[in-house]
Amino acid sequence: MMREHYDKLLALVVGLALLVTLVILGWRLGGMRSAQQDFNARLDELTPAHPRAVKADIRPYEEAEAKLKEPFQLPDWTNSLFVPETRVYCVDCRRPIPFYAEKCPFCGAEQPPLEEKLEDKDADGMLDEWEAKWGFNPHDPRDAELDSDQDGFTNLEEFRAGTNPKDSQSHPPITAKLYVKNIETMPFKLLFKSALKMPDGSLKFALNTREFNPKTYFVKVGDTNIEGFDIVKYEPRVITVPLGTISGAVQRVDASVLTLRRNNKLIPLERGKEQQWQDYTVHLFFAAENREIVVKSDGVFRLKDREYKLISVDIEKEAVVIEDTLDRSRVEIGKVPSLTSARDFVE
Repeated sequence: MMREHYDKLLALVVGLALLVTLVILGWRLGGMRSAQQDFNARLDELTPAHPRAVKADIRPYEEAEAKLKEPFQLPDWTNSLFVPETRVYCVDCRRPIPFYAEKCPFCGAEQPPLEEKLEDKDADGMLDEWEAKWGFNPHDPRDAELDSDQDGFTNLEEFRAGTNPKDSQSHPPITAKLYVKNIETMPFKLLFKSALKMPDGSLKFALNTREFNPKTYFVKVGDTNIEGFDIVKYEPRVITVPLGTISGAVQRVDASVLTLRRNNKLIPLERGKEQQWQDYTVHLFFAAENREIVVKSDGVFRLKDREYKLISVDIEKEAVVIEDTLDRSRVEIGKVPSLTSARDFVE
């Protein structure tokens, strides 16, 4: 009977063995998965001892390779007898490079452009190129002090102004030859003392000078050139002022005003009060004609064919401002420079 069921029994045993094997494999696989998860968790908890390395920058190597392929060429040696060439420091790497190098042969840095060298061999203040243009000698400093076109300006002054030294109609402004020699301060010295009624009913006014030995002028409206002033107007006026400490007591005071004029400037004088108006006498020197010009405040004077007016005076700077009466242009005039020759004008 066993023989009849031997094949079936064997198949059953084999099936059971396979089933047990599958169960064992499944168990082992579950254990491996759990171990892998534990391993991954432990990896996540770990931190590197050093930061992550960055990618290397290979540009310096590429630039070095490019320089090797096309090296910077120094200019040809120009000096003979083994005399070293002139060198300067590179503005970037500070290595010595040729004076005329536009780019450093070591670091490749661009160098500042060279300043143009302007020659003045005779040191007279006029550039050689300009002297050659107008036919002067760039080796003779004496031609700077000459006046080639006889317009009152030296060749050096024409050079500095950019005008034609061979044309008398082309020259710097004539005010360039005008200087302040000295300035006299003239305190205003007239004092309005009183108004006098004449027998014919007209009025005359007593003007005293504020001096050690005062003078008295008896003038009327319309009189001119009284110490350089014209009498233009009289305004009678009486004011009341408090009288001491007495309450309500007042005093009538004559505060009449006599108005004087110099040029276009009016100077009102109140009776009995000193006027603090400051007057000036300016001594100018016109070098083009070698003459002195004396002008008072607001006065006018002539330079060649132009008329000028004194506008203001600066005592501290020892300078004045004058105005061209034709075009109203103004210019400041300073002191006479203490120069011994034209070359002293060179900046």
